[in-house]
Amino acid sequence: KAADGALRRLEEFRAASRGCGENLLFGLLCDLPESGETLSHADRALLDGTAAKTDALNARCGGGFYLFTRDRLYSRDSGKFAPWERKRGATLELCRLLAGESTGLCVRAGEAAKLRGTHHILTLDADTRLEPESAGKLIGTALHPLNRPAVDPKKGIVFRGHGVLHPRIAVSLDSACRNDFTRLFAPAPGGDPYGSDAGEVYMDAFQSGGFAGKGRIHVGAYLACLGKRIPEGRVLSHDALEGAFLRGGYVSDVELTDGFPSGAVSYYARAHRWIRGDVQNLPWLFRRGRALPPVERWRLFDSFRRALLPAGLFVSFGAWFLFPNAATQAAALCALLVLFLPALRYGLGVLFRDGRETRYKSAALHGLGGELTRVFTRALFLAEEAWTSVSAIVLALWRMGVSHRRLLLWQTAEQSERRSAGLAGTFAAMWPVVYFSGLLLAFSQTFAGRAAAICWIATPLIAHRLGGARKAKPLDSGESELLLRRAAEIRRYFR
Repeated sequence: KAADGALRRLEEFRAASRGCGENLLFGLLCDLPESGETLSHADRALLDGTAAKTDALNARCGGGFYLFTRDRLYSRDSGKFAPWERKRGATLELCRLLAGESTGLCVRAGEAAKLRGTHHILTLDADTRLEPESAGKLIGTALHPLNRPAVDPKKGIVFRGHGVLHPRIAVSLDSACRNDFTRLFAPAPGGDPYGSDAGEVYMDAFQSGGFAGKGRIHVGAYLACLGKRIPEGRVLSHDALEGAFLRGGYVSDVELTDGFPSGAVSYYARAHRWIRGDVQNLPWLFRRGRALPPVERWRLFDSFRRALLPAGLFVSFGAWFLFPNAATQAAALCALLVLFLPALRYGLGVLFRDGRETRYKSAALHGLGGELTRVFTRALFLAEEAWTSVSAIVLALWRMGVSHRRLLLWQTAEQSERRSAGLAGTFAAMWPVVYFSGLLLAFSQTFAGRAAAICWIATPLIAHRLGGARKAKPLDSGESELLLRRAAEIRRYFR
């Protein structure tokens, strides 16, 4: 089902990018999940069926679509057969294939000869949507002489231009308004370049915008800088290192849309994986020789610092609840100020804009009221955020220093969504929060602490309630008339 949906999406992307010409090719880079054997009969049937569908798509559209697959290899990390190095390995294998080097990647569908001479890859996740003309704008940016990467052969790093370019990533409107949880936790959805920030601090100050895994990769620069650099089985958040060594560029005037987790379980599972990846990147701060520039080291450290923030806020409140005195009260007030900073920043922004709203009303939360609602919701989920942060950090350190196993363990967004069904599944994922909040309730010395503990005990129930599907509200006659009138105006404009 995932492959069928991805092929339909690729066909949409081709229609949205038809101005780019025949040299923009589209492919699925597919890996089988880890298993106890290299290839089963069911796996062969699945791959053959997907290849046949890709061939049918080529026949209908005149070519230009590909299916890339790899065999599983035995992984000492997991003790099972799995694709080598997961997504990082798939990207590296594709670069080697395009450069004519030896690779384990197989072109299962599509005309392999047309791939020769390909210098750029535009990577997208399964839930990323390529907007009309965005591919052409990103390609044009990549071909600009000032953006072409220059590699320092001694240091193995891009020192001029950009080896990767990544656009703005917005949240798609349908996933942001799926239920009450996504309305509260997802960033403001939809494209609105006039009412939202388009800058990136590191790009504006240091001309290095990092990488978020979705964007254009220069094949030659990738192989020169990262072909043999990253140790096997150690790096989970590889896109942070790719952006550092390839001098990632942030393209603020090109925007793609991405999906968003539909519930608390999948949302915090994703955060857990991200934090583990940030912790596993910490050794790169201390590497000598062909080392990272100082600003890239700071970026890696800053990611780890952000991971510590929820735990720090929870400890500040917990210290006051358990040991009330002037010092712990001051720490709790500082933590409260940090929680309210987003709403305060938004309020100051509205004040300097003379109170005018710049975003159209929609199902997404907006305005100062929306920001305050998000602050209180984050406070309700603070215990879960703190547990996610601490457990991810401890688990990553244990695997790095003691077990040396399961360092690359992760789940796709679709797998995480399947896990988060029902109240029982939510409680099974969040029971540590209930346990520790119960202890806080028993030993708290303040009324505020007991009230907060009761709220945190109810976290699974709140998460289940917020994650429920919203009932569709029928349009009234005035709304229908408005939409039909707007549709007619758009139609007349294009005619």
